[in-house]
Amino acid sequence: MQVRESLWRDDGVSYLRPLPGAIGVSSRSCSRLLQRAVSDFGMESSFQQSQRRVKEHYGFDLPLSAVADVTRNSAEAIAMEQQGREGANRLPAQGAQQLVAEADGSFLRIVSTSPAKGDRRKSRQVAYREVRLCAASAQGSARICYDASFGEVDTMAALWSFTAKEAGMSVESKVHIVSDGAAWINTQGRIAFGSQGCHLIDLYHVLEYLNKAAPACGEHPKRWL
Repeated sequence: MQVRESLWRDDGVSYLRPLPGAIGVSSRSCSRLLQRAVSDFGMESSFQQSQRRVKEHYGFDLPLSAVADVTRNSAEAIAMEQQGREGANRLPAQGAQQLVAEADGSFLRIVSTSPAKGDRRKSRQVAYREVRLCAASAQGSARICYDASFGEVDTMAALWSFTAKEAGMSVESKVHIVSDGAAWINTQGRIAFGSQGCHLIDLYHVLEYLNKAAPACGEHPKRWL
């Protein structure tokens, strides 16, 4: 009886929980590792699918609201980090001698519903938005730094250069840019890396462009190609 009374607060309603404080785990929150897994799932697929993937991979159920909250909080933290990068991109004097940098665009399907009460499936709208991704890695390193944004093309140079800085870029580094030849990638690469960058179009797209040009390059386009 004395033990029971010591666990109750003065208000007689709530009670103390000594175990979560002792082991550093709360039943009403997710650990950092679980947040990372849930965020990965939540940003790749719908919250419902992410909930099923947590059950499949880790063997326990997580409320749908928890999956949504963790994913949204992570996305908000990423956005705030990107906004705070302006003016913080000075390069160190020493770093990696050579980096490989890539960028590309991709379309993601965005599903939205009306906030009104009722069956939200009836107000379901599907649209596609282009997300632009960039990556950088020091030559010979297994660590790759990524970033992405739904913002305008002009915002990518800042994100790309910061990604390269995280990968070890310095004022003396050379940056080997690989892309599919899109004009915006070439432009943003010049802005991000200036004379430190050297652009290379990947072989697959080079062959694709040459194949389109072949009919206008002689009487035997296949031989020319």
